[in-house]
Amino acid sequence: MKHTVLHRNRVTPGGHESPSRTDGFSLLESLIALVVFSIGFLALTLLMQTSLKNTNSAFYRSVATEQAYDMADRIRANRGDNGDNVVNYRNAEATADDPGCIANADGCSPEVVADYDGWQWNRTNAQVLPSGGGRIVVNPADPVTGAVSVSVTVSWDDNRTGNDCSAVPAPAPPACVSFEVDFIP
Repeated sequence: MKHTVLHRNRVTPGGHESPSRTDGFSLLESLIALVVFSIGFLALTLLMQTSLKNTNSAFYRSVATEQAYDMADRIRANRGDNGDNVVNYRNAEATADDPGCIANADGCSPEVVADYDGWQWNRTNAQVLPSGGGRIVVNPADPVTGAVSVSVTVSWDDNRTGNDCSAVPAPAPPACVSFEVDFIP
C-alpha cells in the first residue's frame, strides 16, 4: 500500500523518507567548525611558543645568577689579607689567555690567580650563555668605612638576535640582558 508522508513541510511519495535540512551537518557548518578549531590550535601553538621562550629566558637568568655568584665566591676566596688582593680582579675578565700557572707545580701568586679566575669565568660565560660575557668592576674604597665594593655583571643575548653581549660594557636592553651583583668581599 502506498501512502504519502508529510515530513517536516515536505511531501514525499510512497514510503520513502528523505532527510530534512536539519539532519546532520552541512558543508558550510563543517567548514565553520574547522575554522574555529584551527584558530584554537593556532592560539595553543602560540601559547606553547611563548611558554618555551619564557622557560629558556628563566634558565639563562638562573645560569647568569650562578655565574655572577661564582665570581663573587672566587673573589672572596682570593681576597688576601685585609682584602688587599681584591683590586687585582679589576678587569680580570679581559685576560685573553690562560695564565698557565694552575698546571704549574710551583703554584700561582694571588695576582695570577685573579687573572686565571677572570679568564676561566668569562670563558665559561661564553660557553653556557648565548653571546655571554662578564664584567668585574672594583669600586673605590668607601671614605668612611674603607670597604671596597665589587660589581660583577653577567650579560647575554636573551632574544638570540646575534648581538655581541660579551663586549665590555654590554649593549643596553633589549639588545642584551644583564644580571649584576654588588658585594663587599
